[in-house]
Amino acid sequence: MKEVFNVPRPLSALKEVLSPNGKRLALLEGPSGCNRSCSYCTVPQRWNAEKASTLEQTFGQIDWLYNQGFRVLQYVGGEPLTPFIKTKEGLSFQQHTLEVVRHARKKGMLINVTTNGDYVDKSILEKLKEAGIDTLTFSLHSNSEAGLRKIIKGARMAAEAKIPPIVSVVFTSDRTDAIPEIAERCAENGIIFATTIVQEYGGGFSAVPVESKIPTVDQQRKVFERLRKLKQAGFIRNNINYLEHATDFPNNSWKCDPNKDSFISVQGEGQGKISVCSEVHTGFKVGEINLKDKEWRKEKQDLVHNCGNCLYSCTFESQNPDLVGDFAVLSVMSHIRAGNVDAVRSLGERAVGPDPRITNPVLVFLVKNKITKMKQGPLWTWK
Repeated sequence: MKEVFNVPRPLSALKEVLSPNGKRLALLEGPSGCNRSCSYCTVPQRWNAEKASTLEQTFGQIDWLYNQGFRVLQYVGGEPLTPFIKTKEGLSFQQHTLEVVRHARKKGMLINVTTNGDYVDKSILEKLKEAGIDTLTFSLHSNSEAGLRKIIKGARMAAEAKIPPIVSVVFTSDRTDAIPEIAERCAENGIIFATTIVQEYGGGFSAVPVESKIPTVDQQRKVFERLRKLKQAGFIRNNINYLEHATDFPNNSWKCDPNKDSFISVQGEGQGKISVCSEVHTGFKVGEINLKDKEWRKEKQDLVHNCGNCLYSCTFESQNPDLVGDFAVLSVMSHIRAGNVDAVRSLGERAVGPDPRITNPVLVFLVKNKITKMKQGPLWTWK
């Protein structure tokens, strides 16, 4: 008999989210090779098969993150699902990723993988599902209609495979008009949307451009105002604190709290390099230090004090969580995992509509349309 709440993984993560100094999100950077080259990303330039972590070393990084208290893992590349680039062990990135997901799942972590979607098909989705993935993020890098259709097609396939899909787009000044439209297209297709303001710090995931494309405060307000409506419906992954307060930090001028470890990044080189975030790197390696050590706190305080500021959504949202505001998103994810994708798409279509009375379509739609034949599934399907 299925339980309404299957407690081990989701409640372990929830405990950390609710803790005042919770360990909320760990970013694990796997092999950095990629089949694409984006102007705002420097990751593929760092690919070196000889320096990259072995699978066993990657397992050690996951174990260390778990032991530090992290229960939510974001795994990124490069392109982690490509079958054509191989590690020095002869494993394709795709094989490496599947083993990473399996290991993290066995540890009891919630796992998201980020992909550009180029290699997503039913076969890899079945393998990811079997391995234990929780959500799959599709990073949209194309500005074309064909590119959007391709990413939506892949995301819909993921939903059909009962993997909640998230389409993520970098928010640049020249995408101000496009981003709300992309978000609405995603919602209409039963897909969750996320965005992050372009970062131009340089040295990690971001590049320093010749001409800045950071959106102005007015452009951010214009976009985030439209996204907040979809947020209420459960189709925006960004939390409400980011949507409402990113504009308080023009030109990416936010600074994280060095006394909190709600977010951490580990680069997959050797035994693993520990970073404050994707751009600010410490001299510590995995296994050399614990986050409770005075040496860690002192180095983090010094690094943050001297950094050039940023506004990475993952770091900002980790330090400023909003569980109540995210309930609708969790509801949408839960219904996708239960196989109710048609109902979720109908919810998305209503959310994009003009009805101002809708405050939580996840509940309103089910009541108004008297849906009683939805496939049975637990309220929270993560096990």
